[in-house]
Amino acid sequence: MSREAAVAQGPGPGRSTGVHGESRACRPNRPHTAAGHGLVRGSALSEFRELVTELGGAPDELLHSAGIEPVAAGRYEEYLPFRRVMEVLEAAAESTGTPDLGRRLGRRQSADILGPVVPAARTARTLAEAVEVFSRYLGTYSTACSLRLVPRPGEGLAFVEFRSTLGRRWIHPQGAEAILARALTVLQLLAGSSFRPVDIHVPHRPLTPQADYESDYSTTVLFNQPRPGFTISAADLGHPLEHDPVAHRVLVEHLADTTPRNSACLVRPVTELAEQMLPKGVPTVEDIAVRLGLHPRALQRRLSAEGLSVTDLVDVVRRDTAERLLAETDMALGRIARRLGYAEQSALSRACRRWFGMTPSAVRRTERQSGTSETAAAHA
Repeated sequence: MSREAAVAQGPGPGRSTGVHGESRACRPNRPHTAAGHGLVRGSALSEFRELVTELGGAPDELLHSAGIEPVAAGRYEEYLPFRRVMEVLEAAAESTGTPDLGRRLGRRQSADILGPVVPAARTARTLAEAVEVFSRYLGTYSTACSLRLVPRPGEGLAFVEFRSTLGRRWIHPQGAEAILARALTVLQLLAGSSFRPVDIHVPHRPLTPQADYESDYSTTVLFNQPRPGFTISAADLGHPLEHDPVAHRVLVEHLADTTPRNSACLVRPVTELAEQMLPKGVPTVEDIAVRLGLHPRALQRRLSAEGLSVTDLVDVVRRDTAERLLAETDMALGRIARRLGYAEQSALSRACRRWFGMTPSAVRRTERQSGTSETAAAHA
Protein backbone atom coordinates (compact mmCIF):
# COMPACT_ATOMS: atom_id res chain seq x y z
CA MET A 1 0.00 0.00 0.00
CA SER A 2 1.16 3.55 -0.58
CA ARG A 3 2.59 5.83 1.99
CA GLU A 4 0.51 8.75 3.26
CA ALA A 5 -1.59 8.30 6.40
CA ALA A 6 -4.46 9.35 8.56
CA VAL A 7 -4.32 10.41 12.16
CA ALA A 8 -6.80 8.70 14.42
CA GLN A 9 -9.70 10.79 15.63
CA GLY A 10 -8.67 13.01 18.50
CA PRO A 11 -9.79 12.17 22.02
CA GLY A 12 -12.74 13.91 23.53
CA PRO A 13 -13.52 14.46 27.21
CA GLY A 14 -13.12 11.34 29.26
CA ARG A 15 -11.45 9.27 26.55
CA SER A 16 -8.29 7.35 27.24
CA THR A 17 -5.25 8.02 25.09
CA GLY A 18 -2.86 5.47 26.55
CA VAL A 19 -0.43 4.00 24.06
CA HIS A 20 0.02 0.53 25.54
CA GLY A 21 -3.67 -0.25 25.26
CA GLU A 22 -5.89 0.76 22.36
CA SER A 23 -7.43 4.19 22.81
CA ARG A 24 -11.11 4.18 23.59
CA ALA A 25 -11.52 6.77 20.85
CA CYS A 26 -10.64 3.96 18.43
CA ARG A 27 -13.92 2.17 18.13
CA PRO A 28 -16.21 1.19 15.27
CA ASN A 29 -18.33 3.71 13.38
CA ARG A 30 -15.85 6.57 13.85
CA PRO A 31 -13.63 7.16 10.79
CA HIS A 32 -10.04 7.89 11.77
CA THR A 33 -8.77 11.02 10.09
CA ALA A 34 -5.91 13.42 10.11
CA ALA A 35 -5.85 17.15 9.76
CA GLY A 36 -5.82 17.00 6.00
CA HIS A 37 -5.20 13.29 5.35
CA GLY A 38 -6.75 9.87 5.29
CA LEU A 39 -6.95 6.57 3.46
CA VAL A 40 -9.27 5.18 0.81
CA ARG A 41 -9.64 1.75 -0.71
CA GLY A 42 -7.80 1.11 -3.95
CA SER A 43 -11.19 0.40 -5.52
CA ALA A 44 -11.68 4.19 -5.63
CA LEU A 45 -9.53 3.96 -8.78
CA SER A 46 -11.57 1.15 -10.32
CA GLU A 47 -11.84 1.78 -14.10
CA PHE A 48 -9.23 4.56 -13.86
CA ARG A 49 -6.61 2.84 -15.98
CA GLU A 50 -9.17 1.80 -18.59
CA LEU A 51 -10.70 5.28 -18.83
CA VAL A 52 -7.37 7.10 -19.09
CA THR A 53 -6.15 4.63 -21.72
CA GLU A 54 -9.31 5.24 -23.79
CA LEU A 55 -8.63 8.98 -23.54
CA GLY A 56 -5.12 8.52 -24.91
CA GLY A 57 -3.32 8.96 -21.59
CA ALA A 58 -0.69 6.93 -19.78
CA PRO A 59 -2.39 5.77 -16.56
CA ASP A 60 0.56 3.88 -15.08
CA GLU A 61 2.86 6.88 -15.49
CA LEU A 62 0.29 9.10 -13.78
CA LEU A 63 -0.09 6.62 -10.94
CA HIS A 64 3.68 6.28 -10.46
CA SER A 65 4.05 10.08 -10.43
CA ALA A 66 1.42 10.26 -7.68
CA GLY A 67 3.22 7.61 -5.61
CA ILE A 68 0.60 4.92 -6.28
CA GLU A 69 1.49 1.43 -7.44
CA PRO A 70 -0.58 0.70 -10.58
CA VAL A 71 -1.36 -2.80 -9.33
CA ALA A 72 -3.20 -1.25 -6.35
CA ALA A 73 -5.57 0.79 -8.54
CA GLY A 74 -8.95 -0.89 -8.43
CA ARG A 75 -8.19 -3.34 -5.62
CA TYR A 76 -10.50 -3.13 -2.60
CA GLU A 77 -7.91 -4.97 -0.47
CA GLU A 78 -5.44 -2.08 -0.83
CA TYR A 79 -5.45 1.21 1.06
CA LEU A 80 -4.22 4.36 -0.70
CA PRO A 81 -3.62 7.89 0.55
CA PHE A 82 -6.80 9.84 -0.18
CA ARG A 83 -4.88 12.97 -1.13
CA ARG A 84 -2.85 11.09 -3.74
CA VAL A 85 -5.97 9.57 -5.27
CA MET A 86 -7.47 13.05 -5.56
CA GLU A 87 -4.27 14.40 -7.09
CA VAL A 88 -3.97 11.65 -9.71
CA LEU A 89 -7.51 12.43 -10.91
CA GLU A 90 -6.54 16.07 -11.36
CA ALA A 91 -3.37 15.09 -13.20
CA ALA A 92 -5.28 12.69 -15.47
CA ALA A 93 -7.87 15.33 -16.34
CA GLU A 94 -5.15 17.82 -17.24
CA SER A 95 -2.93 15.43 -19.19
CA THR A 96 -5.82 14.06 -21.28
CA GLY A 97 -7.63 17.38 -21.70
CA THR A 98 -10.79 15.91 -20.14
CA PRO A 99 -12.39 18.43 -17.76
CA ASP A 100 -15.23 16.03 -16.91
CA LEU A 101 -12.95 13.09 -16.13
CA GLY A 102 -14.18 12.82 -12.53
CA ARG A 103 -17.81 12.56 -13.60
CA ARG A 104 -16.95 10.03 -16.29
CA LEU A 105 -15.07 7.87 -13.81
CA GLY A 106 -17.82 8.05 -11.19
CA ARG A 107 -20.46 6.98 -13.72
CA ARG A 108 -18.36 4.01 -14.87
CA GLN A 109 -17.74 2.63 -11.42
CA SER A 110 -19.92 -0.02 -9.86
CA ALA A 111 -21.41 0.46 -6.40
CA ASP A 112 -19.45 -2.66 -5.43
CA ILE A 113 -16.28 -0.59 -5.09
CA LEU A 114 -17.58 0.55 -1.67
CA GLY A 115 -17.51 -3.00 -0.32
CA PRO A 116 -19.98 -4.52 2.21
CA VAL A 117 -21.46 -1.17 3.19
CA VAL A 118 -23.59 -1.32 0.01
CA PRO A 119 -25.41 -4.62 0.71
CA ALA A 120 -25.88 -3.48 4.31
CA ALA A 121 -27.59 -0.33 3.01
CA ARG A 122 -29.68 -2.25 0.47
CA THR A 123 -31.17 -4.46 3.17
CA ALA A 124 -32.26 -1.49 5.34
CA ARG A 125 -35.94 -0.62 5.65
CA THR A 126 -35.92 2.80 3.96
CA LEU A 127 -33.63 5.05 1.96
CA ALA A 128 -33.15 7.19 5.09
CA GLU A 129 -31.90 4.17 7.04
CA ALA A 130 -29.63 3.25 4.13
CA VAL A 131 -28.07 6.73 4.21
CA GLU A 132 -27.55 6.29 7.95
CA VAL A 133 -25.66 3.05 7.27
CA PHE A 134 -23.34 4.93 4.93
CA SER A 135 -22.96 7.70 7.50
CA ARG A 136 -21.89 5.25 10.22
CA TYR A 137 -19.80 2.78 8.23
CA LEU A 138 -18.28 4.62 5.28
CA GLY A 139 -15.03 4.36 7.27
CA THR A 140 -14.71 0.76 6.05
CA TYR A 141 -14.15 2.26 2.60
CA SER A 142 -12.43 5.54 3.39
CA THR A 143 -11.13 7.21 6.54
CA ALA A 144 -10.88 10.50 4.66
CA CYS A 145 -14.42 11.07 3.44
CA SER A 146 -17.61 11.00 5.45
CA LEU A 147 -21.23 11.96 4.97
CA ARG A 148 -24.10 13.06 7.15
CA LEU A 149 -27.81 13.63 6.66
CA VAL A 150 -28.87 17.17 7.56
CA PRO A 151 -32.69 17.43 7.94
CA ARG A 152 -34.56 20.51 6.72
CA PRO A 153 -37.95 19.64 8.26
CA GLY A 154 -39.66 22.94 7.57
CA GLU A 155 -39.11 22.39 3.86
CA GLY A 156 -39.77 18.66 3.73
CA LEU A 157 -36.18 18.13 2.58
CA ALA A 158 -32.82 16.83 3.80
CA PHE A 159 -29.28 17.37 2.61
CA VAL A 160 -26.75 14.55 2.21
CA GLU A 161 -23.47 16.34 2.86
CA PHE A 162 -20.03 14.96 2.01
CA ARG A 163 -17.01 16.00 4.06
CA SER A 164 -13.31 15.53 3.38
CA THR A 165 -10.33 15.56 5.72
CA LEU A 166 -8.33 17.57 3.19
CA GLY A 167 -9.21 20.85 4.84
CA ARG A 168 -12.03 23.35 5.07
CA ARG A 169 -12.75 23.20 1.36
CA TRP A 170 -12.68 20.66 -1.45
CA ILE A 171 -9.50 21.49 -3.33
CA HIS A 172 -9.78 18.71 -5.92
CA PRO A 173 -12.72 19.31 -8.28
CA GLN A 174 -12.28 16.03 -10.17
CA GLY A 175 -12.42 14.04 -6.96
CA ALA A 176 -15.52 15.86 -5.75
CA GLU A 177 -17.30 15.26 -9.04
CA ALA A 178 -16.30 11.59 -9.08
CA ILE A 179 -17.70 11.15 -5.56
CA LEU A 180 -20.98 12.86 -6.48
CA ALA A 181 -21.41 10.78 -9.65
CA ARG A 182 -20.63 7.58 -7.74
CA ALA A 183 -23.01 8.49 -4.92
CA LEU A 184 -25.81 9.18 -7.40
CA THR A 185 -25.24 5.72 -8.89
CA VAL A 186 -25.56 4.17 -5.43
CA LEU A 187 -28.74 6.14 -4.60
CA GLN A 188 -30.31 5.00 -7.87
CA LEU A 189 -29.32 1.43 -7.10
CA LEU A 190 -31.16 1.72 -3.77
CA ALA A 191 -34.20 3.78 -4.74
CA GLY A 192 -34.58 2.84 -8.40
CA SER A 193 -33.19 4.19 -11.65
CA SER A 194 -35.89 6.87 -11.79
CA PHE A 195 -34.67 8.47 -8.54
CA ARG A 196 -33.50 12.06 -8.89
CA PRO A 197 -32.33 14.35 -6.09
CA VAL A 198 -33.94 17.78 -5.83
CA ASP A 199 -30.56 19.33 -6.61
CA ILE A 200 -26.84 18.65 -6.44
CA HIS A 201 -24.29 20.96 -4.77
CA VAL A 202 -20.88 21.24 -6.43
CA PRO A 203 -18.14 22.96 -4.37
CA HIS A 204 -16.41 24.71 -7.29
CA ARG A 205 -17.06 26.60 -10.48
CA PRO A 206 -18.31 24.69 -13.55
CA LEU A 207 -15.53 22.84 -15.39
CA THR A 208 -17.75 22.31 -18.46
CA PRO A 209 -20.98 23.98 -19.63
CA GLN A 210 -23.74 23.79 -17.04
CA ALA A 211 -25.93 21.84 -19.47
CA ASP A 212 -23.38 19.00 -19.35
CA TYR A 213 -23.74 18.76 -15.58
CA GLU A 214 -27.52 18.72 -15.69
CA SER A 215 -27.39 16.05 -18.38
CA ASP A 216 -24.96 13.94 -16.35
CA TYR A 217 -26.76 14.37 -13.03
CA SER A 218 -30.31 14.74 -14.45
CA THR A 219 -31.21 17.47 -11.97
CA THR A 220 -30.51 21.09 -11.02
CA VAL A 221 -26.84 21.75 -10.24
CA LEU A 222 -25.67 24.53 -7.91
CA PHE A 223 -22.01 25.62 -8.05
CA ASN A 224 -19.51 27.16 -5.61
CA GLN A 225 -21.33 25.57 -2.68
CA PRO A 226 -19.65 25.10 0.74
CA ARG A 227 -20.02 21.29 0.63
CA PRO A 228 -20.76 18.77 -2.11
CA GLY A 229 -23.95 16.79 -1.69
CA PHE A 230 -27.56 16.16 -2.62
CA THR A 231 -30.87 17.63 -1.55
CA ILE A 232 -33.44 14.83 -1.17
CA SER A 233 -37.16 15.11 -0.48
CA ALA A 234 -38.59 13.60 2.69
CA ALA A 235 -40.86 11.45 0.53
CA ASP A 236 -37.87 9.89 -1.22
CA LEU A 237 -36.12 9.28 2.11
CA GLY A 238 -39.13 7.28 3.19
CA HIS A 239 -38.91 5.08 0.07
CA PRO A 240 -39.06 1.42 1.20
CA LEU A 241 -36.20 -0.88 0.26
CA GLU A 242 -36.00 -4.66 0.00
CA HIS A 243 -35.60 -5.06 3.73
CA ASP A 244 -34.02 -8.28 4.97
CA PRO A 245 -33.70 -8.01 8.77
CA VAL A 246 -31.48 -11.09 9.21
CA ALA A 247 -29.06 -10.21 6.41
CA HIS A 248 -29.05 -6.56 7.51
CA ARG A 249 -28.12 -7.45 11.09
CA VAL A 250 -25.31 -9.78 9.98
CA LEU A 251 -23.88 -7.22 7.55
CA VAL A 252 -24.02 -4.37 10.07
CA GLU A 253 -22.28 -6.52 12.69
CA HIS A 254 -19.57 -7.31 10.15
CA LEU A 255 -19.13 -3.60 9.37
CA ALA A 256 -18.90 -2.77 13.07
CA ASP A 257 -16.12 -5.33 13.44
CA THR A 258 -14.16 -4.19 10.39
CA THR A 259 -14.36 -0.42 10.66
CA PRO A 260 -10.65 0.59 10.90
CA ARG A 261 -9.51 1.33 14.43
CA ASN A 262 -6.37 -0.43 15.71
CA SER A 263 -3.50 0.65 13.47
CA ALA A 264 -5.00 4.08 12.85
CA CYS A 265 -4.96 4.71 16.59
CA LEU A 266 -1.18 4.50 16.61
CA VAL A 267 -0.86 6.98 13.76
CA ARG A 268 -2.35 9.86 15.72
CA PRO A 269 0.21 9.88 18.57
CA VAL A 270 3.05 9.37 16.07
CA THR A 271 2.05 12.42 14.05
CA GLU A 272 1.40 14.53 17.14
CA LEU A 273 4.84 13.65 18.51
CA ALA A 274 6.41 14.41 15.13
CA GLU A 275 4.82 17.85 15.13
CA GLN A 276 6.08 18.54 18.65
CA MET A 277 9.63 17.34 17.92
CA LEU A 278 10.21 18.82 14.45
CA PRO A 279 11.34 22.28 15.63
CA LYS A 280 14.27 20.55 17.39
CA GLY A 281 15.18 18.32 14.44
CA VAL A 282 13.73 15.49 12.40
CA PRO A 283 12.56 12.73 14.78
CA THR A 284 13.74 9.18 14.15
CA VAL A 285 11.89 5.90 14.64
CA GLU A 286 13.85 5.45 17.89
CA ASP A 287 12.95 8.95 19.14
CA ILE A 288 9.23 8.39 18.70
CA ALA A 289 9.26 4.77 19.88
CA VAL A 290 10.87 5.81 23.16
CA ARG A 291 8.18 8.44 23.74
CA LEU A 292 5.45 5.89 23.03
CA GLY A 293 6.97 3.21 25.22
CA LEU A 294 7.37 0.83 22.28
CA HIS A 295 10.31 -1.04 20.81
CA PRO A 296 11.31 0.60 17.49
CA ARG A 297 10.70 -2.66 15.65
CA ALA A 298 7.22 -2.95 17.15
CA LEU A 299 6.42 0.59 16.04
CA GLN A 300 7.68 -0.09 12.53
CA ARG A 301 5.79 -3.38 12.32
CA ARG A 302 2.46 -1.89 13.38
CA LEU A 303 2.75 1.02 10.97
CA SER A 304 3.99 -1.23 8.19
CA ALA A 305 0.82 -3.31 8.51
CA GLU A 306 -0.99 -0.30 7.02
CA GLY A 307 1.75 0.48 4.51
CA LEU A 308 3.05 3.38 6.59
CA SER A 309 6.34 4.44 8.12
CA VAL A 310 7.58 7.12 10.51
CA THR A 311 9.39 8.84 7.64
CA ASP A 312 6.18 9.08 5.63
CA LEU A 313 4.21 10.40 8.59
CA VAL A 314 6.83 13.05 9.32
CA ASP A 315 6.55 14.17 5.69
CA VAL A 316 2.75 14.31 6.04
CA VAL A 317 3.06 16.48 9.16
CA ARG A 318 5.55 18.78 7.48
CA ARG A 319 3.35 19.24 4.44
CA ASP A 320 0.16 19.83 6.41
CA THR A 321 1.87 22.25 8.80
CA ALA A 322 3.52 24.16 5.96
CA GLU A 323 0.21 24.48 4.12
CA ARG A 324 -1.55 25.72 7.25
CA LEU A 325 1.14 28.24 8.25
CA LEU A 326 1.45 29.61 4.73
CA ALA A 327 -2.32 29.97 4.36
CA GLU A 328 -3.23 31.28 7.79
CA THR A 329 -0.23 33.23 9.09
CA ASP A 330 2.29 35.84 8.01
CA MET A 331 5.14 33.89 9.60
CA ALA A 332 8.47 34.46 7.85
CA LEU A 333 9.56 31.65 5.56
CA GLY A 334 12.79 31.12 7.48
CA ARG A 335 10.84 30.67 10.69
CA ILE A 336 8.46 28.21 9.01
CA ALA A 337 11.46 26.25 7.76
CA ARG A 338 12.84 25.99 11.31
CA ARG A 339 9.38 25.04 12.61
CA LEU A 340 9.44 22.09 10.19
CA GLY A 341 12.92 20.98 11.21
CA TYR A 342 14.76 22.30 8.16
CA ALA A 343 18.17 23.82 8.65
CA GLU A 344 17.77 26.19 5.71
CA GLN A 345 14.94 28.03 4.00
CA SER A 346 16.04 26.52 0.68
CA ALA A 347 15.03 23.09 2.01
CA LEU A 348 11.50 24.41 2.58
CA SER A 349 11.44 25.74 -0.99
CA ARG A 350 12.45 22.36 -2.39
CA ALA A 351 9.85 20.59 -0.25
CA CYS A 352 7.06 22.95 -1.35
CA ARG A 353 7.94 22.36 -4.98
CA ARG A 354 7.68 18.63 -4.35
CA TRP A 355 4.41 18.87 -2.38
CA PHE A 356 2.57 21.64 -4.21
CA GLY A 357 4.51 22.22 -7.44
CA MET A 358 5.28 25.83 -6.46
CA THR A 359 7.40 27.97 -4.14
CA PRO A 360 6.31 28.76 -0.56
CA SER A 361 5.47 32.35 -1.56
CA ALA A 362 3.31 31.10 -4.43
CA VAL A 363 1.51 28.69 -2.09
CA ARG A 364 0.78 31.56 0.31
CA ARG A 365 -0.44 33.79 -2.50
CA THR A 366 -2.64 31.06 -4.00
CA GLU A 367 -4.17 30.14 -0.66
CA ARG A 368 -4.94 33.77 0.15
CA GLN A 369 -6.56 34.36 -3.23
CA SER A 370 -8.59 31.17 -2.92
CA GLY A 371 -9.76 32.11 0.57
CA THR A 372 -10.87 35.54 -0.67
CA SER A 373 -12.80 33.95 -3.54
CA GLU A 374 -14.50 31.52 -1.17
CA THR A 375 -15.58 34.31 1.14
CA ALA A 376 -17.01 36.28 -1.77
CA ALA A 377 -18.85 33.22 -3.07
CA ALA A 378 -20.27 32.49 0.37
CA HIS A 379 -21.60 36.04 0.69
CA ALA A 380 -23.04 35.88 -2.82
